[in-house]
Amino acid sequence: LDAQGQKMSKSRGNVVDPWSVVNEFGADPLRFLLYSVNQPGEYKLFDAKQVGDITRKTFLILWNVLSFRELFAKGEVVASPSEPSHIMDRWLLARLEDVRRRVTESLDRYAITDASRLLADFVTELSTWYVRRSRSRFKSEGNERDEAIATLTSVLQTTAKLFAPFTPLFAELVYEQSG
Repeated sequence: LDAQGQKMSKSRGNVVDPWSVVNEFGADPLRFLLYSVNQPGEYKLFDAKQVGDITRKTFLILWNVLSFRELFAKGEVVASPSEPSHIMDRWLLARLEDVRRRVTESLDRYAITDASRLLADFVTELSTWYVRRSRSRFKSEGNERDEAIATLTSVLQTTAKLFAPFTPLFAELVYEQSG
């Protein structure tokens, strides 16, 4: 359905060319929108503006987190600590584990919309809670910086794996860039 709830048809002139949406935003944001707007099989109100919103609120935020990590990692490979000492790292890993468990359970129940929304919310938390509050740690030197980079690298790789069923192209790019 179009944004006003009308069935799309050529005679009404409200048909959206899918290729124009894919060319503007990419296939993965469109795919992710269709998963996250409501359960598969239900009517979907479609507006290309929603694809732009998903792109900005999820994909670009995750890409910015990845760029932030690359800025401070400078190509270094930092071994992931078995048990991080900083409370923000421990919180992030616990939150990621909770999201991983809930996304897996949702996918096992075929609740695709729930799973995709969990991931979108996690990306926002990753950026607004972890990265914003850990900037000084990334700018520091030594073990504290290495631990923060290692934690963020691990989280980005796991997040990419969780995104893979929904956005395979974007997930692969994030995984490759974060490794």
